Amino acid sequence: MVRRIIVVAALLNLSACATMNENECRNADWRVIGYEDGVAGRSATYLSQHREACSDHNVSPDLDAYRAGFDDGARNYCKPQNGFDLGRGGDAYKGQCPPDLEPVFMRAVESGQFVRYMEKEIKDAEGKRNTAEKDLDKNRDKIDAIEDELVNGSGDAQKRRDLLKQMRELENRRDDLNYELRHLDAKIREYRSVIDSIIVEQPWMKP
Repeated sequence: MVRRIIVVAALLNLSACATMNENECRNADWRVIGYEDGVAGRSATYLSQHREACSDHNVSPDLDAYRAGFDDGARNYCKPQNGFDLGRGGDAYKGQCPPDLEPVFMRAVESGQFVRYMEKEIKDAEGKRNTAEKDLDKNRDKIDAIEDELVNGSGDAQKRRDLLKQMRELENRRDDLNYELRHLDAKIREYRSVIDSIIVEQPWMKP
């Protein structure tokens, strides 16, 4: 019984991974299928998955029709904006663009990759900024507590000297945190400005 369940589960997994079912294989318009794969940005090697899926039903793809459709679809896909989105999304280029479109497409991919890097830097800086702000709040609370103790406390001279020393250390730390926040704010503004300029100027269109 357990063996039968395992076999059925394996068959279900195979069918879930198949790109086409029997009806689709037997009634396929391979030019349309090629076009859909090309315009979706898939690699030309995706055909091998169709071939494998349809081989179970004794159907072979029409390679010429598929390739003609794929080339048309790829030409529609290989536009700079798609390349930029590909790079920005962290996806890999699959080499599907025709030679006359590939240079501009790849420049757009590289621009998208750079923007992705900038966005990661911004996210990291924002994380550091949040941490610095929390540290600054704790620092202020400690300074307030010491000031209150200095004003209202009844400690001896040594105790007051210790409190004043702690106060100076906390004030130095406060100054460091404020400097770090200004530095991070400037960094975030700079990176956002770079991203905006890339998107507006579209440098991938330049030779």
